[in-house]
Formats: sequence, C-alpha cells, structure tokens
Amino acid sequence: MTKKEEVKKPIPKVKGINLEDALPKEPARAGASVDKDPTRIMARRPAFDMFFRAHPERKIMADIYEDRDENKTYLIGQKVVDHLPVRMTKRVDLYLCVNRRNVPFLFPVPLADVQGRRNTWYESMEDVVIAAREQWIRMESETAIGGYNIIPARNYGDVEPEWPEWSDEVLLAKAFGRSYINSLDHVVVKRLNGEL
Repeated sequence: MTKKEEVKKPIPKVKGINLEDALPKEPARAGASVDKDPTRIMARRPAFDMFFRAHPERKIMADIYEDRDENKTYLIGQKVVDHLPVRMTKRVDLYLCVNRRNVPFLFPVPLADVQGRRNTWYESMEDVVIAAREQWIRMESETAIGGYNIIPARNYGDVEPEWPEWSDEVLLAKAFGRSYINSLDHVVVKRLNGEL
C-alpha cells in the first residue's frame, strides 16, 4: 500500500472514553483561577534567579537565628532572646514579598547592631527591597561592591503582584510555626548555650 492509498483510521474508543474528547488540542492552557492558601511560607533571601516584588508597606521587626547546619531559620521570642549569645541572633525586618507566581515569602534584612553598625551587604539588601517595592527585580551578589546588583525584569512592567491579606500573626505562623523558640528549654537554646 502506498502513502496515497493509506486510509486515516478513526481514533479508537477505550472502555467508554472518547480520546478525541479526553486529549488536549492545544499544548498549554490557562487553567481556572484558584484561590490559594499555602500552609507555610519561607523566611529567606530570594534566590539569585528569582524575580520578586516587595510590599510597599508591610514589614515585621523580629529576632531570628539562622541555623546554617540545618538550613533553617528560627523566630526567637522576646523572653528568650536575651538568654542567647548576641552574635547568634539577628534583629531583622521581615519584608513581605512575592515571586512571579505570587507565592509569598518573608525576606529577612538585618538591622544595625547595638553599636549602630551595619555591614554593606545588609545596607544593600535594604536598597534591593526599596527597588522591589516599585518593580519586578532580582538581586545578584557583587563581591567587588560588597553588596547586590539590582536586575529589573524586562517584560513584567504591567503585571501587579497579588498580596495575601493575612495579618502579621498569620504571616509569622506560616513562616515559623514549627521553628518558633519561646522557651529556655528549647533544644536550640540549650545547644547554643553549650548545655547539650
């Protein structure tokens, strides 16, 4: 049989499923709009390849401990923070941000220490947040300047971020629900104080 003689076979039905109705005709679809309520959010610096926006007003001042071995950030309660070594904790502003998929996260930017000192990387982080309030950006570290370069997005100009309408308490619970230290008996407190 030559190619001219080939007859187009009909799409077979499989156990009552019409494959013509079941299979997509386009390679992608927009999908239905779905309200999301994530059970948790991250408290972290944006990844180098992440475009994000910062809320124009929302930030929460807090004390945190970043456990580099466990890759985990803890929120430190005020009745505990004075019982920990000063160099182990950071007072930060937690800025509410969203990525391009409108997934919220808290961006911790360290404040000045008790002597009023702040390193250039932390000052640069604050500059990044200020820029991200106005436009979609990503940040890229630059050792030569001791800070970050701000890289604006090229095609997101008219796309406005969607902000969660959660209270500060809800934001903190979603970011630190399982990593909140509010007791001197907490295993992390004991480890940092050399009791374990």
